[in-house]
Amino acid sequence: MQLTAQQTEILQKLADGDRYADVALAIGKTEGTVKNVMHRMLQELGADNSRHAIAQAFRAGLLR
Repeated sequence: MQLTAQQTEILQKLADGDRYADVALAIGKTEGTVKNVMHRMLQELGADNSRHAIAQAFRAGLLR
């Protein structure tokens, strides 16, 4: 699986402990947009929640 730059940035910020609102502010998007991107990523990664998606992305070498 390949993540877009935006998906990687969002997942990395969530993995670093940022909240959705903080991520949205940092990337210049709305919180709703961040949540929509995460929802799509959950489906693509086959994850149940954001923590599961982050863990899978780390295992796949998609995050540092």
